[in-house]
Amino acid sequence: MTDDYSSRVFNKYNLRQITRLLLMAMVYHLLLSPSAALALEEIKTPKDTAPAIQLDKVVETPDDVVPEPEPEKVILTPIGVKGISAYNVGDPSQTDDSPCISASGENVCLALESGQKRCAANFVPFGTELEIEGFGRCIVTDRMNSRYKNHVDIAMKKTEKKEALKFGRKKLNVRLVKKVAKI
Repeated sequence: MTDDYSSRVFNKYNLRQITRLLLMAMVYHLLLSPSAALALEEIKTPKDTAPAIQLDKVVETPDDVVPEPEPEKVILTPIGVKGISAYNVGDPSQTDDSPCISASGENVCLALESGQKRCAANFVPFGTELEIEGFGRCIVTDRMNSRYKNHVDIAMKKTEKKEALKFGRKKLNVRLVKKVAKI
């Protein structure tokens, strides 16, 4: 009886186990590993996305041209002439005890800093967009004292007190903005 290493390792039983392990490793590698899945996936290369080269000059292809956004489609419904004034958000003397938080819960100071226009009105629900003659569009996120039933108060930054005073009180045409859903 030979007692060498190879006869102990490569006996009939061990060869079956080694063969099974190798076979399972190959199946895993070919079918289940992420690299195999990527290798089996059809390689898709866009054909017309690369710029066309012409005499050392890059010419833009149609895929490189970014289309201009479509203008927003809206329906403007006249509401009538309303009293319009301006107030400074963030000024405790002009607001309640939470000067930046509107009645809808929005931080109006942040909205104004990001360039958005906000206003207060009692005659429409929160989130309604109004178009005010000479001012533009604003979204209603705040309320006024209940005695102002037909009035719009435009929100301005705390640092724009002079602008709010200059705006004063006016009677202007107000329209309701309703966005048309895209089909």
